[in-house]
Amino acid sequence: MPILDTMRAYLSGSEQIVSECRHCGTTVEAGVERCPECDKEAIVRYHVA
Repeated sequence: MPILDTMRAYLSGSEQIVSECRHCGTTVEAGVERCPECDKEAIVRYHVA
């Protein structure tokens, strides 16, 4: 995605945050610190425009 599109998405508030386990890939709810599937503390958050 070109930087201008990224900045527009960020400034317009259309950005979404996706949280998932880095170990097994399970998508988790925001604020979760431990994966309910594999019990690892490897949660990563991606900012998606």
